[in-house]
Amino acid sequence: MPPRRDARLHGVAAPKAKLYMVGLISKDLERSLDFYRRLGIEFESEAGHHREAKVDGLTFFIDSQPSVWHPRFQQRSYPWLLEFYFDSLVDLRSMLVELTEAGYLLMDEPYDTGFGMWFAFIADPDGNTVLLSSEISPDDQ
Repeated sequence: MPPRRDARLHGVAAPKAKLYMVGLISKDLERSLDFYRRLGIEFESEAGHHREAKVDGLTFFIDSQPSVWHPRFQQRSYPWLLEFYFDSLVDLRSMLVELTEAGYLLMDEPYDTGFGMWFAFIADPDGNTVLLSSEISPDDQ
């Protein structure tokens, strides 16, 4: 693993990420929903390709059409996803700088999802896809 660059050494506090969401990409949504319901997961909605549930403070989702919110999904599919939420686009971008300077692979620059969020994708040391997100605000440039 590349050495971690500590932003505090440069007089700047590193932005704090919040583990917000764990998601699964499903090839058979109904079968996946049945499996997780049997484990006690209660999904908030019963329609569409994307279902969410709150589990011990985290959002758990199952989605069967990730290309709706990740346009390059077909080029680089993944079976699961961790999402880390940032309070602002500035904090998200700051973390991307820190991670890429530490040698981690940026997969997608922040982009507007079309539903009020910024999404950026980066690879962890094992090549797993990690989503970094923040809400869009009027101050974003």
